[in-house]
Amino acid sequence: MALIVMNERELEALRKQADELLNSRDYYYLLDENKKPYKCTLREWGEWFQDSRGDDRRRVAEDEIDGKRISTVFLGMDHNLYGEGRPLIFETMVFDENGHEMYTNRYSLWEESLNGHEKAKEWVKNGCKDE
Repeated sequence: MALIVMNERELEALRKQADELLNSRDYYYLLDENKKPYKCTLREWGEWFQDSRGDDRRRVAEDEIDGKRISTVFLGMDHNLYGEGRPLIFETMVFDENGHEMYTNRYSLWEESLNGHEKAKEWVKNGCKDE
């Protein structure tokens, strides 16, 4: 395997090209001080997520009911796989006592994710059954 050596200018041009490719679709988001999402680059998203490890900037809500963990987080990466409609950048999941996923739902806004978290809590309180 050959080692490719690049100077700093070539490396930066390659990074810019990669950023443009990865950002050709509105895929990455961060939150402003009012918890409103805004578009960002892959690099900005990666740095923010790395910096937010160990704190609660990504956490919307978390509860435990009847041994089930309900977690709602900001993903910052659009999980709308088909690219149509609004970006799905928040996620609520319910895990059983063994950590297995039981429920997942995704949202576009902080407020929607809070509402979704409350609905997931009700789902657990109702015995994990749809009404």
